[in-house]
Order: sequence, then C-alpha cells, then structure tokens
Amino acid sequence: MPEMLHPKQLCGALLLMIISHTGRAQADSASLVPYIRAAADSMTAAFSRQDFKAFVNYSNPRLVEMLGGRESFINFMESQVGALKGMRFNIVRAGRILRVIPGSQPMQCIVEQWLELDYQGSPVAGVSHLIGISDDGKSWTFADGNSDAGNNIKLLIPGISPLLVIPKKKQVFGVKLDSLLKDYRTVY
Repeated sequence: MPEMLHPKQLCGALLLMIISHTGRAQADSASLVPYIRAAADSMTAAFSRQDFKAFVNYSNPRLVEMLGGRESFINFMESQVGALKGMRFNIVRAGRILRVIPGSQPMQCIVEQWLELDYQGSPVAGVSHLIGISDDGKSWTFADGNSDAGNNIKLLIPGISPLLVIPKKKQVFGVKLDSLLKDYRTVY
C-alpha cells in the first residue's frame, strides 16, 4: 500500500507546483514582450506616417473584415483622418505593456497608446489602450480597447480572457503629453 503524504508535505508539494507554474507563466510573458513591443511600435509609427497600407497589417483582422476587407479598411482610415480638419497628430506612440496573457488562445495583451495632437492651435494629450492578439506570439494585431469597437470587444476577440481588464482612457485638453505622463496613473 502506498505511503500517504503528511498534510504539511502535501501543502509543500502544492506550493512548489504553483510557484513553478507561476514562474513559467512569467517567463512565457517575458519572452513575448519584444514581439509585442515591435508590433505596437510599428503600428503607431505607421499611423504617425499615415501609412495605412502598413497600419492595416497590425490591425485586428476581424475589425478589418467588419470594415469590408483590406482595401476598404485602408480607405476608411484615410477618410477618417482626412476628415479631422484643424487637427494635427504630433505624437502617436506605444507606451507600457500592461498585461500579457500567454496561455490564452489567442494570446492577448494590453498596451498603452500615447497620443499628442494639436486641435485648433491647442494641445491635447491622451492615453488609450490597445488590445493585442496573436496566434503564435510573434505576429501581433491590435484594436483600440477604448473605442466603440472596444465596447464590443467580444465581437473582435471571441475568446477574450476575463483577466484582460481594459483601463479607462484619459484625454486632457490644453496639456502636452510629457506633462500628462508625469502624474499619470492607470485607472480601471
């Protein structure tokens, strides 16, 4: 008959399993960060250049489909940005990576998006949040988690993890981005 483990031994074994699993999840998350950073930086750089042919490569595929496919998406982005009369984008940049969920399918993350623009001669600064997905951990696509599409995020990411909590967007008129980021705290 097998020998039974003492409750203290059992607790110790369980704790060891939890710690090793947590360490593996952190290592998995850390290995994804360079790929997330590269894709988010490429996406925001493409937007800054108004290169929507490159931008679409980093946009959530379901969103692209919902807007009629690749060419329709590009035309939509060009018309939306073109309609922003009196507005000039000064800074569009990926910020901190707030959350990475490596074990989900698809893998998911939240990345801050930092923005500074001039609107009719006044600065406007903001922090919004991109929701990233990847099937392989190397190629990432994003959707704005704080937009109307973000409110219907389950349409864009049917298997969205309940662990992926989207922070609130912050937008301040009359302030430059560096001033906003000095005191900025993520609020959920």
